[in-house]
Amino acid sequence: MRPSDHDGTGPGNVAATGVFTIPAMIRSGFPRHLAATVEMAASMLGNQVGPGLNLVAFAIFSTLYPDKYSLSTFWLGLYIVFGWLILQRWLTLLAFCKYYRVQPVPKKERPNLAQALKEGWSALLIPVFILGPIIIDSVFKTTLIARYGPDGAKAFSASVLLMAAGFCTFYTIIVGRKEIPGGFNLNSVFAMFRDSLKGVVPVSATIYLAYAIALVFQKVEMSEAIKTWFLSFGLGKAGWALLIVVFTAFLGMVLPGSSQVAILGSAIISTGAAVGLDPFLVAVVMPAITGVMEGMTPPLALAMYTAMGIARSKFWETANDLRLGICSPYSHLLTPYRRLTYIY
Repeated sequence: MRPSDHDGTGPGNVAATGVFTIPAMIRSGFPRHLAATVEMAASMLGNQVGPGLNLVAFAIFSTLYPDKYSLSTFWLGLYIVFGWLILQRWLTLLAFCKYYRVQPVPKKERPNLAQALKEGWSALLIPVFILGPIIIDSVFKTTLIARYGPDGAKAFSASVLLMAAGFCTFYTIIVGRKEIPGGFNLNSVFAMFRDSLKGVVPVSATIYLAYAIALVFQKVEMSEAIKTWFLSFGLGKAGWALLIVVFTAFLGMVLPGSSQVAILGSAIISTGAAVGLDPFLVAVVMPAITGVMEGMTPPLALAMYTAMGIARSKFWETANDLRLGICSPYSHLLTPYRRLTYIY
């Protein structure tokens, strides 16, 4: 498993959830290679709204357009694109379920909805606790300024994401206390956090290195060179969108999303603005063409390899699904940019 910028790690999501979703899909009539592509595509979606890569993206965006947008507004934009990607994948999956004549999961294997809600309703509050402060900061900015002053509102905006994450961590421990190995006590909680360090530290180091790489490229004015190269083609909005998608698609075969954002983020946002696109819209779509693709395009396709191992699918069949756009990155990567060109 490659500890790059995946927020919660895409390959890790495949390993954690794929062990039961992939067999369930196969029992329902999914071909093994399609079950693998569906799982890997869904598992990589977290990079669109996770903190690691997107904090790098916002840092670059706020450098180009200081004090124009808050972190909360940026995050709401990420969630809108996230919803678009979910809709696209859902429609694509429905089409292929019909094509492959996939049958529903046997009724006896489905959990009772009422019982599931009764037992797990408390977990459904976690998204509310995450989005609530972000929405308050973005929508009620004037109220916050009136109540706390400009400096207080700015401090709230800067800390809202960490505050929400910290509160949700505390809440999750409380509602999941019965599931903690060793019981709900200080030793068990400490052991749980201690054992998670091996996953947290590499991600944190990668984020730091992404910032360091961005600083180096800023010093050598690499973004300006890339920007000049992009604009030298004289492309319009649609042509620029296609060039960026193809360029990042190939880079995604060898570079993690955070590295792409650190190296190209400034050039992508500024050239998008140069051809007439809203830079905010370009910035919130950027994770979709970098981090969401990561892990699915060979040779560094760890999410793909993990899903293939669980599904026991063959490489070329699975890779061909990606090439044809079956619940793959290529189908959804183009749709947000088509949306950009249609809007403008």
